Amino acid sequence: MRRPCLNAFVLLLAGFFSILASLPARAADPVGLWLTADGEAKIRITRCEKGLCGTITWLKEPNDTDGKPKRDRENVDQELKKRPMLGLEIFHNLQQTAPNKYQGSLYNPDDGRTYDGTLELGSDGLIKMKGCVFGGVICDDDVWSPTK
Repeated sequence: MRRPCLNAFVLLLAGFFSILASLPARAADPVGLWLTADGEAKIRITRCEKGLCGTITWLKEPNDTDGKPKRDRENVDQELKKRPMLGLEIFHNLQQTAPNKYQGSLYNPDDGRTYDGTLELGSDGLIKMKGCVFGGVICDDDVWSPTK
């Protein structure tokens, strides 16, 4: 015995999913608060100018061994060594190069250097930050998770 209503429903559902699959992928939004892989810092990603900016908004250990707020002491620029770590912008105006992928300069306060890098928001909801030197010959990456 055939069930015409069920067959029609199945065809309608198949058509709906075919249309849905043909739509272009929508980029996820990396704007928000992210915890670094080591759990030592939280980075707030915002929209700025024509791209994305990232600022340190929380540190697990905000003070140095003397009890004073940590500074950007590893910076290669002597004047910038005095900057507080809290509120430090570690990337500015990353440009979107593909859905869920941004590219630009990334500052690493752990060594005081700036790297060519990418930010990629994965389908798992995690951000992969990748910084490179020598035209991408040597790279390192970090995975950030969303947080509150």
